Amino acid sequence: MSLRVFLALELDDLIKKQLARLQHRLSAVGADIRWVKSDQIHLTMKFLGELTDKMAVDVCRLCQNVSAEFTSFEFGVHGAGCFSNHGQPRVLWVGITDPSGSVRRLHERLEKTLGPLGLRRELRAFRPHVTLGRARSGKNAQDLRLAVEKNKDFEVGIQQAQEITIFSSQLSPDGPLHTVIGRAVFGDEPASPLPGSA
Repeated sequence: MSLRVFLALELDDLIKKQLARLQHRLSAVGADIRWVKSDQIHLTMKFLGELTDKMAVDVCRLCQNVSAEFTSFEFGVHGAGCFSNHGQPRVLWVGITDPSGSVRRLHERLEKTLGPLGLRRELRAFRPHVTLGRARSGKNAQDLRLAVEKNKDFEVGIQQAQEITIFSSQLSPDGPLHTVIGRAVFGDEPASPLPGSA
């Protein structure tokens, strides 16, 4: 059996409510968007793809080792933006401000620590963001782009990060369903080394 696994930092309900407000603002232009449901919104740190059950367990242990190196930290959630394809908005997101650099350091430690499992490093530069929705067509694309621009300074809030959450993701007609399969709390004791590791 295999699982689609990713690592994320979860968001508080207050932050999610603000993000839902922004989704509502952007939806007013009538573009064809599949919005991320409020309870599924998070900050993805790394997508790992299909893993065996054993690999998923190893990932949880390695994440615990990484989290032991960190204490809780804050990051900001701020400003609408989009990734475009041929000039049309494709992915709508909110940006992340990382004043302490902890989000980027955490990402780098996860990349390095998970490497021995054969999980490839991300080739693209890490651009932390929270995905709000994905365009399904080019309907009202120009109006959507203008709405994103108008909300480029939308202030969502400050989030306290206290743990890495390990999710499995199951695809469904209504969008992906995310299930927590592990948590690695910052500052907790590290896990025991994996068998065969130095």
